[in-house]
Amino acid sequence: MVRKEFDPTRAVGLLEQVNLKAATAQRIMNLICIKGLLLPIGSTEDENFWTITKGLEELIAQKDRLMVPQLPVNILKKIHLYILAEIQVPQTGEYTTLTLAIHFIAAALDQGYRVADAMRVKKSELTVGAVRSRIDREVKKTFEQFLHNA
Repeated sequence: MVRKEFDPTRAVGLLEQVNLKAATAQRIMNLICIKGLLLPIGSTEDENFWTITKGLEELIAQKDRLMVPQLPVNILKKIHLYILAEIQVPQTGEYTTLTLAIHFIAAALDQGYRVADAMRVKKSELTVGAVRSRIDREVKKTFEQFLHNA
């Protein structure tokens, strides 16, 4: 009788672990999405981060969905079961492009703002290349945490 009453509480630890893994996976997804979106066609890594993101904000206001290029397939294969969006991950290729609902794009942009705000660089001097490099480091660190908590 005691076991029957307390068994549900034993699942709390597992549920907490799964939620942490899902949150980490979503953070990784946001980071790789914003990295792909920060370099639109015709722009360079030397352009101002805040100018490029202003253009992204305008797109978010106009669209319901947006294509996100240059998403690493090897990372998506590991995290796709834990993220909020249902995606089809290709079995071949190094990178893929996904079309995502605009609220996922907005979340990725917010993640990009958090990365940029954490950098100690004047807004006028912050380049897309510098933020993309920081995102690469964040993805590497966060992905290692995700794999470690498997």
